[in-house]
Amino acid sequence: MRETLFNWLQIDIHQANCLDLFAGSGALGLEALSRGARHCTFVDNHPVAIQQLRENLTKLDCNNATVLNEDALGYLRMFQQTPPEESIDILFIDPPFAAELWDETLLLLEKSHGLSQGAAIYIEAPINAHFSVPNSWSLHRHKRSGNVCCYLYYLT
Repeated sequence: MRETLFNWLQIDIHQANCLDLFAGSGALGLEALSRGARHCTFVDNHPVAIQQLRENLTKLDCNNATVLNEDALGYLRMFQQTPPEESIDILFIDPPFAAELWDETLLLLEKSHGLSQGAAIYIEAPINAHFSVPNSWSLHRHKRSGNVCCYLYYLT
C-alpha cells in the first residue's frame, strides 16, 4: 500500500509540508521525507512509538521533522483555534482501526484552516469502515488490499 501511495503522490511530494496523524512508527512521514518532502510533523500519543520515532530520526540525521507526543484529535482541535505556521500540503490519516476515529477526525479537519489549497489527504481504513469526507474533498484514487482500503483525496 505504501508503494502505491507514494506512486500516487510522486508529483506532490517534492518540498511538501506533511502531517502524519496517528503516526505510530512514522512510516508514512519518514517515507515522505525520504522522497523529498520539506518537513513532516508526526503526531501520536503512544510514548513508546514516539520514543522509537525520535530515535529513528536521530539515526537518520533528520532535522526537518517535528515529533509531538499528543492526542491527534486534540492537535486538530488546535487547528480550529490557531492554524499551523505553514499549511499542510500532504496529510496522512491512519488511525488505529479499532478506535474508529475517521468521522471525528474528518469533522475536525473540515472545520480547520490548516490545509493548503489543493492539499492531498490520504486515508487508510478497514474495508468495512464508513466515514464521510468534507464536500470540498475530491476522491482522486483508491485501492483495496486484503481487508484494508486506502483513499487519496485532494482539497478542491
